Amino acid sequence: MTFSVKEVADESTIRDDDKESGVTGGAMGGVTGGAIDAIDALTKRQKEVLKLIATNTTITYTEIAEALGINESPVGKHINALKK
Repeated sequence: MTFSVKEVADESTIRDDDKESGVTGGAMGGVTGGAIDAIDALTKRQKEVLKLIATNTTITYTEIAEALGINESPVGKHINALKK
């Protein structure tokens, strides 16, 4: 899974009518750069859990456990690790 960030235009691309009204467009600051590479830090099992959630956002702990052949308790631990 890849997340990307949209860059904000610099002041030279702001229209003159926007300058007159005091509107300068989008928010400044925040995250800079491209994709978040945290996926590389995940374990194989965490990636499997994430893939299941990505393909079905309403999947339950029980369904994840059944799909992976593990108990629900480790599923909860993997999801907590993914949240962090």
